Amino acid sequence: MQRSRTAHLEGVRNAEHILMVGEGPGRFLQVVLKANPTAQCVCIDGSAAMLREARKVVERMNATDRVSLEQHDLLQWTPEPASADVLSTHFFLDCFTNSQLEVLMPRLAHAVTPGGVWIVSDFKTPSGAFHFPAKVLLKALYAFFRRTTGIAADQLIDPTPHLLRCGLILEKQKRLLGGILQSDLWRKAA
Repeated sequence: MQRSRTAHLEGVRNAEHILMVGEGPGRFLQVVLKANPTAQCVCIDGSAAMLREARKVVERMNATDRVSLEQHDLLQWTPEPASADVLSTHFFLDCFTNSQLEVLMPRLAHAVTPGGVWIVSDFKTPSGAFHFPAKVLLKALYAFFRRTTGIAADQLIDPTPHLLRCGLILEKQKRLLGGILQSDLWRKAA
């Protein structure tokens, strides 16, 4: 999963303002702080426990002046318009139903500056030899996360149509583990 998160790291190297939504314990944040020593980062998560873990990363890397950690109900929160030249959502969009994504994704896209990028890493159901094992794995993951975290989603929704409707263009795509993991770099029209 970390290889998927960092597959498009070149997209953050020159960024000034990075918005990480659903960042969790700071795995991507740690890599970004090393790759881009000047970027200002805002990490949003719905979980206080995850933000406490991310705070440890920030303090360990002596980056408290560069990182803001904020807890929000992500279905109610609206980011500042055009506030990020990079937006990342790693293993996050799969937590939502299609109707929730219809509301959430335009809000997130509105935060990306014209010409900015949105990096999305998530699970996929590949075709070919890994199709059946991936379906079984995803069914088990959804059952586990619905029980332990209370997510509404019970199946994987492809965010591609939502991203296209938000005016984003797919520039790069990397697949890992036989296509079960996918990382995309989308660019907002300038």
